[in-house]
Amino acid sequence: MAVPEFTIKNDCQLQVQSSDLLIGMYVSELDCAWSATPFPLGGFHIKTVGDLQILQKYCKQVVIDTNKGLSPRVNRKADLTILSSARKAAPPASALKVDRGTYPVTQSIKQQIDSAAKEYQLLVTEFQGVADGVRAGKTLSLANSSASSERIIRLVLANPHTLIWILNTESRPLTATAYCVRAAIWSAILARQIGMPEKEISILFQGTLLCDIGMNLLPERLVNKRGPYRRKEFLAYRKHVAIGLELLGRHPALDERVSSIVRCHH
Repeated sequence: MAVPEFTIKNDCQLQVQSSDLLIGMYVSELDCAWSATPFPLGGFHIKTVGDLQILQKYCKQVVIDTNKGLSPRVNRKADLTILSSARKAAPPASALKVDRGTYPVTQSIKQQIDSAAKEYQLLVTEFQGVADGVRAGKTLSLANSSASSERIIRLVLANPHTLIWILNTESRPLTATAYCVRAAIWSAILARQIGMPEKEISILFQGTLLCDIGMNLLPERLVNKRGPYRRKEFLAYRKHVAIGLELLGRHPALDERVSSIVRCHH
């Protein structure tokens, strides 16, 4: 098989021969006028063999965006090689024991819904306060959110469907703080379903909740940017993990597994 030819324009933009295109790629630029083709102006996903044939008829080369679609085969093979090497280097994981009967449902959705909605909003508010404090240069405070987290976990253990209903019917815009709270709740729901011990669910919940705490010390323009990052921006963005670990390092009593979740969440 011939190796596909492409030219790297930037971190996510590759110039590819039309003969090397694949279904699933996202085309962002053509070597001819957009108006001369039947495709929508500005970019599109290649969805069918017919799309490939039309592109090959009109263009010799196109630019694809690998952030939005498939990469060339040579790139994907390299990624798999790197991933396989990393997996081989990692210590073997212990077998996951799944026991779906660990936590019987003890409350109905009707019995829980009011208190669950209240606790969810309370945790969002309290964690917003934690984030605002970090942004203002204050010491990371975990006491209030930890108590709310434990109450949320007990609600999940009694009946996960109540929180699932609340998360799936949330109508307000999703803030960064609410995103972290929602991710933590989903992690607890998953952990309950496989029968993880309650103490470990608590650690998983707290670690997931704090994964992006370092974001609060990144420049706002970086966090709120829409579209692909430049290389320097991406490297700066990745620092939120190290910043988060530094903030957690000031709490020596915190379970090391919480920091481990933050360290490995990407």
